[in-house]
Amino acid sequence: MPSRSLTSSRVLARRIVSSSHSCQNLRCAALSREAARKPLHSSQHFRRTDSEKKHPTGNKSRQATGSKEAVRHWSGGTREAKGRTYSDALERLDSLTQNRDITKAFDGKDSKAANEAAIPEMVTWLQRAGYTTDQLSQMQHIHVAGTKGKGTVCAYATRLLINSAQGKRVGTYTSPHLVTVRERIALGGSPVSKQLFTEAFFELWDRLGEAAQREGLSERSARPFFFRFMTLLAWHIFIKEKVDVVVMECGIGGEYDATNILPPAAVATALITHLELDHTAMLGNTVESIAWHKSGIFKQGRPAIAYAGDMAESVKNVLVQRAKDKGANLYLVPKEVLDRVCEQSPDDVIAVKNHMLADMAVIAQYQGLSTKSISEYSNQGSEDLPQVLEKMHVLGRGEVLQVDGKTWYLDGAHTQDSIANVASWLAANVFGNDKLIVVFNQQERDAVKLLKHLVQSVESYTDEPSWWTSKSPCFIFSRNELLVQTSDELEQGTRDLAVQEELSRWVRSPAGVNLISAKPQVTVFDNVNDAVAQAKEIAAGHSEAKVVVTGSMYLVGAVLKTLQRGAGDETE
Repeated sequence: MPSRSLTSSRVLARRIVSSSHSCQNLRCAALSREAARKPLHSSQHFRRTDSEKKHPTGNKSRQATGSKEAVRHWSGGTREAKGRTYSDALERLDSLTQNRDITKAFDGKDSKAANEAAIPEMVTWLQRAGYTTDQLSQMQHIHVAGTKGKGTVCAYATRLLINSAQGKRVGTYTSPHLVTVRERIALGGSPVSKQLFTEAFFELWDRLGEAAQREGLSERSARPFFFRFMTLLAWHIFIKEKVDVVVMECGIGGEYDATNILPPAAVATALITHLELDHTAMLGNTVESIAWHKSGIFKQGRPAIAYAGDMAESVKNVLVQRAKDKGANLYLVPKEVLDRVCEQSPDDVIAVKNHMLADMAVIAQYQGLSTKSISEYSNQGSEDLPQVLEKMHVLGRGEVLQVDGKTWYLDGAHTQDSIANVASWLAANVFGNDKLIVVFNQQERDAVKLLKHLVQSVESYTDEPSWWTSKSPCFIFSRNELLVQTSDELEQGTRDLAVQEELSRWVRSPAGVNLISAKPQVTVFDNVNDAVAQAKEIAAGHSEAKVVVTGSMYLVGAVLKTLQRGAGDETE
């Protein structure tokens, strides 16, 4: 049994970025900001002209022309020349059915048939890619499901594995990505290179295309939707690169998730993070139903871990019964264990809990678990826990940037509990008469309900009277997309701003004004580039101004990309 050190090495440190020209360097031409921000009525809107819809600047990077390496590619029974650059891979990836279209298909519909078909379909896709489920057992997986904290737990587990793996290769698969799609697939804690991504992408693309030809499928049916394809690509890269241990995050749910074709022999540990209501159209409208779906990753004879300290008894009962049904060895971590560990770092209970769960998963990987070892756990191997938590940084979560001398707070919170955490964060960092600029969106859930919860929660975390009114807040509601429109959007015309306009109406309604300010300033945009430019412009006019970006991981990712932050350009 390999020895194990949990002392944190250099983990992903928080980076403070200073940017004075964040929008100018993007590979899309900047349209006139002045014309874009002229007020139309009490809230402002930005839409494209007809000529801009026909000829959107910046799409050049997604148009595969003049490629150095042209190949013959099957297309609906004909053959055509197409390039094989990284940009070409992204263009093809964008052509796949996107996750949001899949989740929308469940709204108001009986999902039973679609759910029951999910795992057999994914197994078929794996076979078309040239693999069997048994081949996945070449790697040991820490399989992570839950509503909140999955990405953070995966980041902690990855670093702990790297520190203790003793030469073993560690792969990580997470979602969503923020700046580059390559973030989803990591080797040794870093996103795969453009070269490896491109090479592996076209290997998989061709395998699926050839399988479709053999089976007489149309090109439209030749490849799965986006998340399934990315899951296949992750396994293809991990097998290709001889990875030993994989930290794998579920997409949505667990029981019917694309990642859940893993056989028991491929799973070292199943780990459940915090549970709350989310994706209710697919997973049900009770936490018990959510727990049923998430615990679908439990495997026969394999350990499963969940923190029970904040869990309702009815939810615990679901996990216990599911473990019994699946023959898994379930370890429910009691509150007193977390309380003991929190003595080392009492100021961030959520981070400590996520680190503890990740640590236990790694212990299970190398040493095994028992009820006794769980109850006696005290994080002995990570005595520098406060330093680990301080240094550990998950992109887009609790992000603090300096932009043009102003502080920006970014967090992709999109549930009731996580948005309350953002409220606590703001109450602790925005004081007195600081000018507050809120950039917000939530395209798939109840956006008004989430924003209202943010507004109300801040007041509960501060003793400062009329906290919102004293900040003279400006609200910027934007879609998550960048300036450039996709071909589908160009065909459909102007981007739908129904969500943003609904948010604007609520902020300016008597209920919103009563909670926030007598005269809230509200702006609506159909793209993040102009939303960021507006936030920077407003902030520049105040000596003490702070910007918060929240409500959606996709929004945060687009803002980071606009500010030229993160893994770099998505083009070659």
